Amino acid sequence: MRIYPPDEFRVDPYDITSQQVDEFLSLIIKNSDETQINNFLQENLSILAFISVFFWTGHHGAWILPQQLIKPRVGQNKGLKPDYLFAGDNSDGVTWWVLELKGANEKIWLEDKNGDFRYSNAANRGVNQLTRYIDYCTINQGAIRDVYGIDSFTEPKGILLIGRAKEFKNNEQKRNLKRRHNRNNSNLKIRTYDSLINKIKDAGQINYKLPWLQKLKINLLTTQLEDME
Repeated sequence: MRIYPPDEFRVDPYDITSQQVDEFLSLIIKNSDETQINNFLQENLSILAFISVFFWTGHHGAWILPQQLIKPRVGQNKGLKPDYLFAGDNSDGVTWWVLELKGANEKIWLEDKNGDFRYSNAANRGVNQLTRYIDYCTINQGAIRDVYGIDSFTEPKGILLIGRAKEFKNNEQKRNLKRRHNRNNSNLKIRTYDSLINKIKDAGQINYKLPWLQKLKINLLTTQLEDME
């Protein structure tokens, strides 16, 4: 028998409205920072539910736990609080992810004086945070199950949502770096906000669930979003 997370955390991506998408799109077009985007998404979790489309999960259900303290602060030792814990269900079972947000205004790669690329400060911070979250969750799976009543919780993977696809336009080296990272790091993926919006657009092919799909297509074409994975 499959054990699901509590119903209070369940989110249906097809509850999404055209107004929510328009507002989210506006934030991304303005290259909003992490705080602005996170404040919006906490009130509009249906947008985030489409994260599951990246990983071919969530077809049978999605659950999102925002701002949950997975490790309490003790003395001078800081606690751990991921932006979101995310679960998606498909025929293979329930899969868990830790989601970390950085701003749409951030870059993923920076070029040094020698012409070599490295993670930007924001991307490096996001990758390091996710690594700590994943390691802690993996070691303390049992404790997290008990505290939050999510018996299905297992070792999570990570996703960093950051920046815009336009960073990669006309830059084959940056595109190759991102592809290589995602290919070589199956447990920690980097995605842009443009990619998320495009996944919403693609999922909108189910017309009977998203009757306002045509309006969304027009908006996306107007803003010329790109999807460079």
